[in-house]
Amino acid sequence: MDILVVEDDPTAREIIKATLETTEHTSTFTGSAEEGIKKVGEKNFDVILLDYHLPKMSGLDFCNTVRNTRSPLHNPKLWIIAHTTSQDIGVIKDILAAGANDYLPKPIHPHLLLLKIITAQFHLARTRALLLRIQELEKMVSN
Repeated sequence: MDILVVEDDPTAREIIKATLETTEHTSTFTGSAEEGIKKVGEKNFDVILLDYHLPKMSGLDFCNTVRNTRSPLHNPKLWIIAHTTSQDIGVIKDILAAGANDYLPKPIHPHLLLLKIITAQFHLARTRALLLRIQELEKMVSN
C-alpha cells in the first residue's frame, strides 16, 4: 500500500517511520496538513496516518477537505487513521464523523500501529474484490 503520514512531531514520525520500515508498504511523510493535501492531489494513496493536532490546519479540517464530495481530492476508498494524544471522546467522535475510518491513540505503540495498518489492508483488499465482483455482475447483466 501507499501510505501518507501527516505528522508534525519528530518523535512520533520516527516511531511511525521505524514501524512502517518493517512492512513492504511505501510511505511518504509530511509535517503539515497543507502539505498533506498537496500530496493527496499528486498521488493516489491507500492509507493516511493523520495527526489530529497540526499547526494551522487541523486533522479535522484535513478530513473535511478530503471527504468533501465536491472536492477534486475526494476519494471515498482512501483509508484514514487519525491519531491524537487527546483522550476526549468528543474529539475522537468529531474526527470519525469528519471521515476518518479509524483512530490510533498517542503515544503510538508500534504493535497497535501495525494492527491498524493490517486492518486497513484487509478493508482495502475486500473493497477491491467487491468492486471487481460488481463489475463482473454488471457485465453479465448488460449482455
